[in-house]
Amino acid sequence: MTPPVVSVLVSFWNAEKFLEECVESVLGQTHSDWELLLVDDGSTDGSTAIARRYSAGSKHRVRYLEHPGHANRGQCAGRNLGIRSATGRYLAILDADDVWLPSKLQDQVEILEKHPYAAMVFGRSRYWYSWNRNGCGAGKDYIPELGVTPNRILNPPEPIRLFYPLGKAYAPCPSDLLLRRDAVEAINGFDEEDFRGNHLLYEDQAFLFKLYLKFPIYVTDACWTQYRVHTDSFSSKLRASGRRDEARRFFFRWAERYTRENCAAPIQNLVNQALFPYRHPWLARLRDAVIAAR
Repeated sequence: MTPPVVSVLVSFWNAEKFLEECVESVLGQTHSDWELLLVDDGSTDGSTAIARRYSAGSKHRVRYLEHPGHANRGQCAGRNLGIRSATGRYLAILDADDVWLPSKLQDQVEILEKHPYAAMVFGRSRYWYSWNRNGCGAGKDYIPELGVTPNRILNPPEPIRLFYPLGKAYAPCPSDLLLRRDAVEAINGFDEEDFRGNHLLYEDQAFLFKLYLKFPIYVTDACWTQYRVHTDSFSSKLRASGRRDEARRFFFRWAERYTRENCAAPIQNLVNQALFPYRHPWLARLRDAVIAAR
């Protein structure tokens, strides 16, 4: 059987509230040459049954995967299991609480076919509040500007300087990425050992950091993804806990080690600047006060 063009990876944990809508947005794509890998990260709610139902009715187009013993190993491990199991030449990540617009895969595949040196393409995502039918999200939806000139190739390591958390432009939504599988394999996928627990907030940024350091990417101003904003998401819970800054500091320390091990001297200076307020808080406050007084 000929492998599909795109392998869609949905790693989920206790996602019964949103999983069906997520899967239906894949089934509704105008590009039809895909496989869907539903990776169960040890769910204890009804999402396991939902995923198994889609898999059973798909004639092998939708596959259900899980860790041995139905273990919960975290988002990175789930995505890596999907990467190892994928057969498509492109990988598309989709979080279980997000949805795609119908032309997402078709448009992005066409872009990567036209730009064979680009390892990834992404655009702008809609921050989606209006999904909430009780009305509290009405009128809040917005699509942020990219913060960079769109519809072009960015060569390494330029994206590291441009995009959050080391740059000022918005970081891409993971659900909006389409990636070449060989590039993802070349950077060893997601870092599942370091980015767990409270540090999980920056697992996407660590993955992108590795990709930005090695491969060209393509950025566009198109919008294909609805990023669902809700209080049960990991990022919302971490912000509420007041531990977001701790996760940010951990990422910068990881980035310092990674750039040193990979001889990325120009980026080491940028990472050191980001770490300065954590290592020398008094000096950082004094510096900021001097700058503000000018």
